[in-house]
Amino acid sequence: MRAIANARWSANTDVTRPETCHKSVNSAVRAIRSCTNIDCQGIRDFYAGHKLSPYFEIWVEERTGFQTMVITERSWNSIGINEWFLRIRKLVKGSDFTKALSNHERGARKNALSLTEYIDGLYGLYARLCVVRLDLSYSRAHRDSVGPLNPSRVKEDLTSFLRSAKSEFPALVGYIWKLEYGQSKSYHIHFMAFFDGHKVCKDVVVGNVLGDLWRDFVTGGDGGYWNCNAKKTYYERIYGVGVGMIAHDNIERRASLLRSAMYLAKVDYYVRLNEKGVGRIFGKGQLPERRANKVGRKRKAGPCDGF
Repeated sequence: MRAIANARWSANTDVTRPETCHKSVNSAVRAIRSCTNIDCQGIRDFYAGHKLSPYFEIWVEERTGFQTMVITERSWNSIGINEWFLRIRKLVKGSDFTKALSNHERGARKNALSLTEYIDGLYGLYARLCVVRLDLSYSRAHRDSVGPLNPSRVKEDLTSFLRSAKSEFPALVGYIWKLEYGQSKSYHIHFMAFFDGHKVCKDVVVGNVLGDLWRDFVTGGDGGYWNCNAKKTYYERIYGVGVGMIAHDNIERRASLLRSAMYLAKVDYYVRLNEKGVGRIFGKGQLPERRANKVGRKRKAGPCDGF
């Protein structure tokens, strides 16, 4: 539905002739066809208690009314497809839908703004930051043994993890976290940590220490983790190098850092967590207080003298 709304399409577009269409139109057609076999009721059941995207609700209505058959059937009806596209575009531009979508995405917009200000604030205090990115989850064996994860337990574990990380690393100067819920991992946490780059520089090692802290100490062996810093080559293709040691004056890497961090504040396009006991799904640390005898960060990044 989002693809249709954003496609460069007109009433005269002939989607039966892809070579004549703008690539965004062809992308929309492929996206709709790829959703043909989605188990809508299964998604509703899995995310019961959470708020599904307004776009998903439109798709369900269209599937229920067999409107999507004009594009998913083997033989295409160009006139029928154009009429359907026109109706969808009119629907998503209507006041009721735009209001529902704005409400659904309001939190993400607020988080993105606060995240940007937070990172800029850290660079106002430190010449360089060692950035570590982890995905914290629970093992499949644990999920299979207990059934649905209790969100209250997840939040308690997160609180314990943050407390332990601060104790383990006094050079931890900031962090951002985002709680998500998916079919493959159930509840899981995206976590980004910021260390004083003059005191911490071995980002991969630090990531493993934090991951082990989550898996072995905080969750008692029930957890699992993914150290993104150990896979820089993979993430470089997506965001650029947005983790590791990043100096305040490295504009390119700071831009990559921001793109990587924005993943934690991204709009929940499909579902917004709303289950009882979940509470906040996004958080960040407090900016350290500037020492009275210092007017700003060190401008020269000397050698790392710590971990």
